[in-house]
Amino acid sequence: KRVPEFQVVVALAQKFGEGAAGAVKGKDKDTGGEAGARQDNVARAALLAESSTRLLWLYHKYLPSLVAESRFDVGKLLQNLAEVSQPEEGDEQGQALVGLYVLRQLHIIRLIQESNDFVWSGKAGMYKLLTSPSACPDKVPGSRTHLHILLTRYANTTIPAVKEAIEALLCRVLSASVLFQHDPEEIYLWLAALPSTGRGADAESPDGARLTDERT
Repeated sequence: KRVPEFQVVVALAQKFGEGAAGAVKGKDKDTGGEAGARQDNVARAALLAESSTRLLWLYHKYLPSLVAESRFDVGKLLQNLAEVSQPEEGDEQGQALVGLYVLRQLHIIRLIQESNDFVWSGKAGMYKLLTSPSACPDKVPGSRTHLHILLTRYANTTIPAVKEAIEALLCRVLSASVLFQHDPEEIYLWLAALPSTGRGADAESPDGARLTDERT
């Protein structure tokens, strides 16, 4: 059976991803009756972004020959791995958006696991913590290595499924590197040693020195 060219799917994923961000930005400016319509647009954009990313993953998993013919930097998808805070109790739409957002992140991680072109030393943009399920993430100035983004997300995430997926990806990628060729199982010890408890913005040591969050 014929399927769309992979570049077409990539273009759709980029379009829907940008559409989701645009819908969220517009949402913040809405007042009155416009809010309901905008919320529907945000939910629709999030669903399309998740579906198109799922399609990218399925192409990598089941149609690798089509993917190999294109030039697609899977590392750029890592800029979508931003933590999102949980919605307020009773916020059904917020909970649905969180679910779509997390599902999209899982698709990205699984896609990278299927790719033979992922380079952990490459660089990509990185987003800050989302303050709400429908908030638009702000990009951190500059760029970070793919490994930095994955480790930061691994240390910060509160979602077990995302943490497990990133751990599996890190173990697959790093086990083939010079760092862990002697003992691939050592990776788990390094990951277990990463800080997992956050510090408040006003945290200080006993002598008054400001303490930064070790997870970032």
